[in-house]
Amino acid sequence: MTPNFYLPRKLYDHEKEYTELEVIEAFQIIIILAEPGAGKSSLLENFSSHLSIKKKTANIFNSRNNHDKHSILIIDALDELVRIDQLAVNNLLGKAADLEPTKLIISSRSSEWEESYTSLVRDIFEIEPRVFRLFPFNESEQQLIFENYKAEENFQIFVSEVKKYNLEQLLSNPQFLKIFADAYIESNRVFSDRKSIFNQAVKALARETNSTFNVRNELPLVKKIESTEEIFAKLLLSGSEGVSTNVNGSDTLYPRIDSLIRLDNTDLYSSVLSSRLFQLAENESIHQPSHKIIAEFTAANYLVKKINADRNNISLHQCLSIIAPNGIVRDELRGLVAWMAALGDKSIQETLINIDPYAVLANGDPS
Repeated sequence: MTPNFYLPRKLYDHEKEYTELEVIEAFQIIIILAEPGAGKSSLLENFSSHLSIKKKTANIFNSRNNHDKHSILIIDALDELVRIDQLAVNNLLGKAADLEPTKLIISSRSSEWEESYTSLVRDIFEIEPRVFRLFPFNESEQQLIFENYKAEENFQIFVSEVKKYNLEQLLSNPQFLKIFADAYIESNRVFSDRKSIFNQAVKALARETNSTFNVRNELPLVKKIESTEEIFAKLLLSGSEGVSTNVNGSDTLYPRIDSLIRLDNTDLYSSVLSSRLFQLAENESIHQPSHKIIAEFTAANYLVKKINADRNNISLHQCLSIIAPNGIVRDELRGLVAWMAALGDKSIQETLINIDPYAVLANGDPS
């Protein structure tokens, strides 16, 4: 696998098609919208490389005050901004405007972006923003991604297996393609059902692939997945970015891992973080979920199991008091809600669909 493999994207607005370079050279305020896993973060990473500017997530940008004035701002994942109140987006855009950036690039899940936000950007910056969407990868591009990711595998055989479950339309989404590829190998190249595809993907990502890794302090696979599910559930519900291994640190965006889960041996925490379910964040002491979709799936699995447990369980009502205060699902938790509906029993499904049917249709596995 080529470590930094990247396929340039084509973007479009309501008028015409653009290359990446045409977008960043021609416009001052750029808004990138796409569905989860479509490649927004990778695109912004590529923008960052071209412009020699490090991108920041909306959460990080809003919580830090060490930003330079009159520079380029690249802000990823506006949809993941913790919504303390309805003014959170206003505050972020106002903070960005105070820095008088020479160029502003922001991204969001398309399902969470409202036309009022576009108007807000226009009013605050007094410049017409350009809103772009990503062209999905076609089949030849999907094959290039797959063959780089799983060089020894046959793309056409893989696609035929995916088509058995009517999931081929999701392969245009690069994150889903890689998730399905991992699940394909983990399941010995035969899928049994839709849910198993994601379960197998989680196992593949959690399994230690480095043969030289010291297995003496390696958690059993099931325990590692259970611990990760609990961490991701607590991160999503609290609005945190990831976890920290710094014993002297105190950061609400990166809480200490031992404050989220308890393990018998401190060396076992590295076993959890060493899997492909996590990736390094700003430095070597902080880690974040490697895939937003996988984080939502595993967190939903943890909560559904807790709701259905015979003891030490929690109720759906308790979950919803955090997920959907006042009966309205927090925007950044809509993916979590969708996966809870997909993994839950009929009662859970009906309750969540009644609260936010759009969230269930736009995320997770609406089938």
